[in-house]
Parts: sequence; structure tokens; C-alpha cells
Amino acid sequence: MSTTSCLTKGSRSLVLNITIRRSQYTQPTPLTSRLFVCDVTGCSKSYKRIHELRRHKRTLLGVKPYPCRYSQCSKSGLNGFVRKNHLRQHLRQVYQASH
Repeated sequence: MSTTSCLTKGSRSLVLNITIRRSQYTQPTPLTSRLFVCDVTGCSKSYKRIHELRRHKRTLLGVKPYPCRYSQCSKSGLNGFVRKNHLRQHLRQVYQASH
């Protein structure tokens, strides 16, 4: 763990505290606390939150519940997006650039 020293009094402990807190988020979750297990044949992944499992299963099964709302787009209909944020990014890139 590294810290940078600052000129202001007390800032070194603040940087150290932030570094410790950040490392708490990057540690892997123990498998015993992962309650939601994938039931797709051949998959043994498990997740701590139900929305993570749902997203994983949509990816495995090829479900794309977020289609582009423009009918001329190749991403409309069944060729949509697995995640809503991917649809938002697509709309920003393609349709705001053309206006």
C-alpha cells in the first residue's frame, strides 16, 4: 500500500484512509456469501446480488431485452442489447452525432 505525502497537516492520514477503503471494495467476495447460483447447465457461477445473476443469465441465453427504438437501426428487434446502459451509449453515439 502506498501513500503520497502532502504539505497540509493531517492529509497523509486522509490519503491512507482512502487507500484502505478503496482496497476493501477490490477484495473478492467469499463464496459462502454468494447466495444466488446460476442454474444453467454447465455453469457454476454464483453472485451476491440477484440483479447480477439475472444479467449473467441474459448474457448466457442470448436474451436482449433492450432494442433500439429506431426501426431502421440494425440493433432494433431481436438484435438489441443485453444491458440498458449499452443501449443508452448506442443512442448517444449514433443519434446525437447525426443531429
